[in-house]
Amino acid sequence: MINWFLDTFSLPDIYKEKANWNTKINEGSIFSPIDNDANDMAEGNKPIELQIFDSKIVVRTWQDLFINFVKYLRDNKAYIFDFILDNQNELFKKEETIIKWSSFQVLIDKSIDLSSRYKNFDGKVWDKVKNLSDDELFIHINISASTCINRISSIMNKFNIDENSVKITLK
Repeated sequence: MINWFLDTFSLPDIYKEKANWNTKINEGSIFSPIDNDANDMAEGNKPIELQIFDSKIVVRTWQDLFINFVKYLRDNKAYIFDFILDNQNELFKKEETIIKWSSFQVLIDKSIDLSSRYKNFDGKVWDKVKNLSDDELFIHINISASTCINRISSIMNKFNIDENSVKITLK
């Protein structure tokens, strides 16, 4: 309907060049995070499914998608999850993307605002987790679609995961 409206009542081209102009409809599109146009596909759209090899995971947000991707690698013995933990600056351009509760607690003490920006592998913020242990991991989830795609593609490239092995379906 939006496209029909824009065909009927066209806007001057100068407005179409603004950063917020996006009339692409990518509903049902499937792409890999390491595709050249992955960031363009993701921006302004919502994911509904993450496929990793033969596993299909229903997701609602880019944050859910990233948590589930990292969770899959953590639970799969074919990947060395400690490598991700030890090389976060290289992979994510940021330390403390994935952080243990013992270190996260120190961050929260310095700035309580950070507490809602991290979730555990079950998608819960720290104050909703029962029986927190020092080794409980929390993931920084205050990210855009592009950041999510960049983080996943960085891991895929580092672990030599083929583009056909990880697919994202858009809503």
